[in-house]
Amino acid sequence: MAELLPETVVNLLDLGCGTGLELDEIFKIRPNIKVTGVDLSKAMLGILNKKTS
Repeated sequence: MAELLPETVVNLLDLGCGTGLELDEIFKIRPNIKVTGVDLSKAMLGILNKKTS
């Protein structure tokens, strides 16, 4: 998925982001991309927040 992201994308909305497994790969390729992650599980978002803080 990360490799399919067009170079022109600077903001990304990730619906159902979970703990951010896909985002990990995106940040490796595009470390400056701005991401808004949405998930129904507060626990999953808590894990993601700890990873990215």
